[in-house]
Amino acid sequence: MTQAILFDLDGLLVDTETLGIQVAIQVCKELSIELTHDEQKSFIGVTDEKFYRELFKKRTLDFNVGEILAKHFNIYDNLLKTSLTPFRGADELPEILKNFGFKIGLVSGSTRNQILIILNELEVVKFFDVIVSCEDITQSKPNPEGYLIAADELQLSPKNCLVLEDAETGVIAGKKAGMRVIGVKNKGDQNLSFADITVDELQELVHKDKEFWVRAFTP
Repeated sequence: MTQAILFDLDGLLVDTETLGIQVAIQVCKELSIELTHDEQKSFIGVTDEKFYRELFKKRTLDFNVGEILAKHFNIYDNLLKTSLTPFRGADELPEILKNFGFKIGLVSGSTRNQILIILNELEVVKFFDVIVSCEDITQSKPNPEGYLIAADELQLSPKNCLVLEDAETGVIAGKKAGMRVIGVKNKGDQNLSFADITVDELQELVHKDKEFWVRAFTP
């Protein structure tokens, strides 16, 4: 039986993945790096730190990742306050699920500051019982660590948690954690085939009744 709903953030509630890629392109151009399409796509679903570390390793570059991240965060955090684009239903679904009686969590590769900026802009921060950010984990998705931390903090078994994800790495992380997963396409082109079900957009889930959440995916 579902007792908690665990949200991803970027690409699920808000269209920040496009924004983040734009910032990465800008930062990399200043380093004389032209990102390929595949490199841009690899930004989705992982922490910014993992993206830059793997990029520099692949290209055999010796940049200071900490300094690059600081530059990236400075540009990105400012853009969040002026260029945030929520997906339809993002400001409704957390409240609906909270009113149904579920515990609500968020597991994201973003920083806690970025998460709070977004949730406050959406005016939904009060509905979340637990937030797991990139500062709380040692391994990025598709590693299940973040989701397992969230379940532990909620004092629930992973089998009683349902994950909402838009990215392939996040879907895999949720399944590895032993949770059921709804893949939300929104406008992305990620492989969500490992999810238990998929929906085209977040807004579809706003109209589901409590029974859907409680029973639909009970093992």
